[in-house]
Amino acid sequence: MHQPHAATKRPALPPGCSPYHCSHCGRDFNRLENLKTHLRIHTGERPYSCSVCGVRFRHSGALTRHFRIHTGEKPYICSQCGKTFRNCGGLRFHQRSHVREGQRAVD
Repeated sequence: MHQPHAATKRPALPPGCSPYHCSHCGRDFNRLENLKTHLRIHTGERPYSCSVCGVRFRHSGALTRHFRIHTGEKPYICSQCGKTFRNCGGLRFHQRSHVREGQRAVD
């Protein structure tokens, strides 16, 4: 089962220092793969398709999250009450309900 984790972001490079550049909107990328994925926003390409219902996605991760609707998988667990969730956003929203006089939600 997954536990939530803090996302680590690298500082953005100054404009013009990244090796890959989107000619549609000007956004810069450090990796070619990230630029290719980003270009799907402009082209409308959705190469990942759900085998159950056929809905399509730009990112493989979005398909993975969507597929949990069909499987019932809920890998995110609240450490305070044990309630389970399909995605980390649902867990984070729920954890706010535990914030009471002096308690802090678990990050």
